[in-house]
Amino acid sequence: MEKVDICPICKHDAFSKIATNSKLGITSSVVRCINCAFVFLEEQLDDEELFKFYRDSYRTNKRESFDESRHLGDLERSISQFEFFKDFLKIEDEIVDIGAGWGINANYLLSKGYEKIVVNESDDKVEQQLNKRIIRKTELIGSAKNKYNFIIMSHTLEHLFDLQGKMTVLSSMLKDGGRLFLEVPNAKNDMIVKGFSESYHYWYFMMTNLLSLAENTGFKVLKTGVFGKKRLMSDMNQIDFANWRKKVFEDNVSSIVELPEDHERAYWLRILLERSENID
Repeated sequence: MEKVDICPICKHDAFSKIATNSKLGITSSVVRCINCAFVFLEEQLDDEELFKFYRDSYRTNKRESFDESRHLGDLERSISQFEFFKDFLKIEDEIVDIGAGWGINANYLLSKGYEKIVVNESDDKVEQQLNKRIIRKTELIGSAKNKYNFIIMSHTLEHLFDLQGKMTVLSSMLKDGGRLFLEVPNAKNDMIVKGFSESYHYWYFMMTNLLSLAENTGFKVLKTGVFGKKRLMSDMNQIDFANWRKKVFEDNVSSIVELPEDHERAYWLRILLERSENID
């Protein structure tokens, strides 16, 4: 277990406590940086401890299973993310999806003709849904020797220990001119804010935080966006849900739309970064 003594965004060392979180098996203060307003857990499991937690305990603790609603939601997000970054992804690119969850994003890219895909996921349950043509690895980030053209991290960065260090490692995993796609929860959304004490996240991002992090670690920003759903599955009756399910699975339609960062349904921040060619 490690204590975060300085803000990883602005290096300030004064924080205000806003909540307490015990979801990772330790009790930690949730703090806000007085200088840049970045929010994070002050006490954190280190890489090895965190890897073990996500491998052995995460899904059980969350009581999370792969049902139809989860499949539909993951596929919608994959469709929307692909539309966001497809102009920056070549069919021959070597791709790694880090923290791939149930593997739906990787499966979707394979269906679009992207053959060179690796997923890095610690939880064995990914094997239940992952296409057998996709290579799975379980390495700690940074231990892999391969370099990639494109890294996908969808709802992964907020779970990782040593934020700025991980961004530096991700840069080292990219070939010159390689791209990094990040999607994280939007900490300007009241739903995220209210969940500080019940979340498994280490870091709670606003877009200004992501932009500063990119600048601090030598990445070039190619594209940003804030996204949410214009219609939730919980708003649908049985017939509407069946019709919507058919559209998603058969027509690759998504209800995810771009929204202002402070919109009540703006749930996710996206940023697409490029590794500078002059980085060693």
